[in-house]
Amino acid sequence: MSSFDFPPVERVTVTPQYRVVERFLTTEFWRPEQDDLFAPDIEVELPHAPFGMLQHMIPFEFQALRFWLRETVRSHRLTKAPVIIPTTDPDVFWTIRNVEGDVFWAKREGRFVCEFAARIIVKDGRIQSLRDYGNPISFYDAVGIILPNFNYLMDLNSDVPCVRMGADQVSHFTPEENAKRAIANFADPINGHDDDPEPIYAHNVVMVTPFAPRDMLVDWPPETFDAQTDWMFRSVPEWNVMDPAPFYQSVDPNVIVVESYGYGKTTWSNREGHYIQRELQIVHLDRQGKIDHFRVYFNSLNKFSSMNQHIPSFPYFNF
Repeated sequence: MSSFDFPPVERVTVTPQYRVVERFLTTEFWRPEQDDLFAPDIEVELPHAPFGMLQHMIPFEFQALRFWLRETVRSHRLTKAPVIIPTTDPDVFWTIRNVEGDVFWAKREGRFVCEFAARIIVKDGRIQSLRDYGNPISFYDAVGIILPNFNYLMDLNSDVPCVRMGADQVSHFTPEENAKRAIANFADPINGHDDDPEPIYAHNVVMVTPFAPRDMLVDWPPETFDAQTDWMFRSVPEWNVMDPAPFYQSVDPNVIVVESYGYGKTTWSNREGHYIQRELQIVHLDRQGKIDHFRVYFNSLNKFSSMNQHIPSFPYFNF
């Protein structure tokens, strides 16, 4: 789990929709007493579900998921106060929650620890749409399936350029212009940024990758961020993105959310692979509009698949 919390979200108004989201985050949503949280025609998506679990669910399948959780979760608690990010659409929210608990999956006791990031849409006092990004590795860890190392460290260079603003550097752009540059970067992080007149990242930027595989860091403070950026550009020689990428503006002008979709070639561990990824970036900007904290949620299993490494199915259909 990350040791860096997302910065406080400002300009938040507690609305009835906000209370619905808060209730989802702070209760065991699978319990029967929470049935009225969800619209009868709810749309549910778990984009990073482990192999063997459903990624798209009709309402009946969502009820089956809640049944499975009721049968298998022995204890559950939040390890940090959840983060609620209202957007400029009063019905749309992004959230971050950190949980841990005892589970009984595949006929064995296990410990489940995970950070989730979710988009929640509320209509008529109920959750109409739930898109919940969870760490697939956390599910495997809970049943004692240890996935291989990603071997990120073997590909690092030690002498890399700084991609951050100078400690006292003043931007030539307005905060609004820098926010637009940040959105464009996350929509297409690989292509078209070679001629940027100045960095989009603050000098003290922190990146967090909560779903990182073993051998990759979860927390990337400034001294490690430059090396990671160099590695990314070297190891992804070709990248194609969906345009436009879904973008959400928070009521806090310094918080933005981008969902980016891409595919291309990678050269990780001296293997050329076909890599497909769906990423979520939750971003905080400083007073200049520079990125000082961002969390990147990616499906780490796709990294293994791009190198033709076998990943077993998660035993979702076995109590």
